[in-house]
Amino acid sequence: MKFTNFRNGIDENKRVIVQNSIFADTDGHIDCDIDDIISEENQDYYLEDGGTFIDVNGNTAGYSQVIFERYPNPRLYIVNFGLAKNFRNQGLGKLLLYHTLNMLYSKGFKEVYVTVNSNNTDAYNLYTMTGFQKTCNYYDCIYEY
Repeated sequence: MKFTNFRNGIDENKRVIVQNSIFADTDGHIDCDIDDIISEENQDYYLEDGGTFIDVNGNTAGYSQVIFERYPNPRLYIVNFGLAKNFRNQGLGKLLLYHTLNMLYSKGFKEVYVTVNSNNTDAYNLYTMTGFQKTCNYYDCIYEY
């Protein structure tokens, strides 16, 4: 198992494949394409060194991304986080999350947020067992670490 950083101009197709795989069974999911990824790379919130793949035996198992929302309150968010279905329930999500948090901590960040659909109990359990705390009561809840 290894972690690799997303590389602009190189890894867009890899990200499309893994991201579509991660969210394939999510209600209302619409597959993204390379144009969507490139468009995101040009947004104000995009962090060039914010994406991480987790690879297992040469296969891309999952992805994590950190963005910086500037408005209305400047905050870091973990987004597009997850594992392809065949890599779930093996502890890899926890490893990817800790890797992401350690990367942020090493850069001096002490606070990060995630938004979780209240029906996604697996994500809810992962975030709460790693120290995130619920900060709202909406359909999509924000958790602070």
